[in-house]
Amino acid sequence: MKKIKQNGNAILKAGLGYTIGNYMIKGLTFFSIPIFARLLSPDNYGIYNTYIAYESILCMCVGFTLNTCQKNARYKYGKDYGEFVSSCMILLLVSAGTWLLLIKMFEGPLTTYTGFDYWIHNLLILHCLGSAILSIFNVYLSITYSYKGYLLAAGFNAVFNIGLSILLIKTVFSWHPAKGRIVGTVIPVLFLAVFICLYFWKEKRPPADRTTNFRYWRFALAYSVPLIPHGISQVLLNQFDRIMINSICGAAQAGIYSFAYNIYSIVGVTTASLENVWSPWFFEKAQIGEIGSIEKRATQYAVMVALFVSSIMLVSPELIVILGTSSYAGAEYCVIPILVGGFFAFLYTIPVQVQYYYGKTKLIALGTVVAAMINIVLNSIFIPMYGYVAAAYTTAVTYGLNFAFHAFISSRIGNVHYFKWSGLFLSGGLCVTVAAIAVTLVSYIEFRLGVLAVLLFCAFSYWKSVSRKADIQV
Repeated sequence: MKKIKQNGNAILKAGLGYTIGNYMIKGLTFFSIPIFARLLSPDNYGIYNTYIAYESILCMCVGFTLNTCQKNARYKYGKDYGEFVSSCMILLLVSAGTWLLLIKMFEGPLTTYTGFDYWIHNLLILHCLGSAILSIFNVYLSITYSYKGYLLAAGFNAVFNIGLSILLIKTVFSWHPAKGRIVGTVIPVLFLAVFICLYFWKEKRPPADRTTNFRYWRFALAYSVPLIPHGISQVLLNQFDRIMINSICGAAQAGIYSFAYNIYSIVGVTTASLENVWSPWFFEKAQIGEIGSIEKRATQYAVMVALFVSSIMLVSPELIVILGTSSYAGAEYCVIPILVGGFFAFLYTIPVQVQYYYGKTKLIALGTVVAAMINIVLNSIFIPMYGYVAAAYTTAVTYGLNFAFHAFISSRIGNVHYFKWSGLFLSGGLCVTVAAIAVTLVSYIEFRLGVLAVLLFCAFSYWKSVSRKADIQV
């Protein structure tokens, strides 16, 4: 009993550590939004975010989504898990080298298609390599609830990303601020990636023999490669709308839309922090058969996040005004549906753990690929008709469909029911209802604040109810 209680306290401590620490780190990034909104024109803002969209997509191919196999590898290899991670680093270096050769071979067509020159393409590949290494490192730390190491790395990245970008924009790249922002983003990631590789190779050297390396690589690739379409599709859901807006409406509109997405970062940092704890916790509880605990906590988790996201929706137009300039007028009409999509993106992470646990990675990929295709089709229809605002609504719809699909798949896997589905779907219904109210009252702050007061009272009452029923054990 004492051991269980200590484990529960460690999980709670890690959850609070991830969330509070990430808020401090994201606070730096959030504080920088008005700075970059003034340093970058909407055109430059759009160019930078288009680059980030390409990086997010290509990272899945360069990095093979190897971060997804780490939790299973830990249980599979036990004491040799550190050696497995070091071997994965070697595989990533081989992949990045191959991609750099391909970039050189197809330099001309790539420059024509993306609008970026050769050295930005090289930075893009190196950025992808660094991001892939960081992703593995973050999973490695989350497995052991080592939130301090995670926050140290993330804090370093945030501080130097912002500081170096501002310095480069004001000096070396004053002639092209978007390039200064890109270079300032890439350098800290590469520095961390080198440090992480050296750390792992010092702690646990990669296997000296090719046979063991190939055995590790076979497992990693067999598990992770089917998830590449899933990962790319997730990024398409999150990023490709900006590429389409840039192509159809122009870089300025892509910049305004991207600026609206910054409000979602308040939600994103919270759910990402909690997911770092939820995922390994789910694996632990599923392993020992504590299904009742999973079912109860999943519903509470979904409802509390729904109340939080709904609260942000009701004040999002004011956040747009505070953080932006008149150049970004119109972003307030995107932010509410973007937040709805963000909530369903979070909600999907609850049932999809079942598919990860049972290794059904092809099913994970199938659902997300279909959702991404629907999103692209809807965007191609509605963006030309209604402009960039349409992308926010189409993305919200496809994220909702993505959650529903994965919920259906997860409910059919195994003979165990891990979740109370009515609770998860009701939390989604709450979020959509509040969004409809917020959109209707977008010009009436006093009415939105009244709804917010009611919502906060409900959130407080629900929290007290949960606290009374909690028995401390997790």
